[in-house]
Amino acid sequence: MLAANSGETELVQVLLTAGAEADARDDVGIMVAYGKTAFMPAAGRGHTEIVQLLIDAEADVNAKIAHVDWTVLKIAEYERRFEIVELLKAAGARE
Repeated sequence: MLAANSGETELVQVLLTAGAEADARDDVGIMVAYGKTAFMPAAGRGHTEIVQLLIDAEADVNAKIAHVDWTVLKIAEYERRFEIVELLKAAGARE
């Protein structure tokens, strides 16, 4: 998740190739209560290549933040990441 959050595309690729779970939820630090997946910060910060890597790794494009009703798509829309919005919709994401 930290690699996706900071835009480390190559590291995300290495981790996924090594078998990292694309849908793993954050279980450290302040984000524990939110249960975010790597998709969420990648989409919100505009890391298009990482979003595509996660789509290719079959991460859940409809994942929601625990305790709230925000999906990956909603985060991308809120942050005005329209290229990512289109990628997510093409991959089957919905509100």
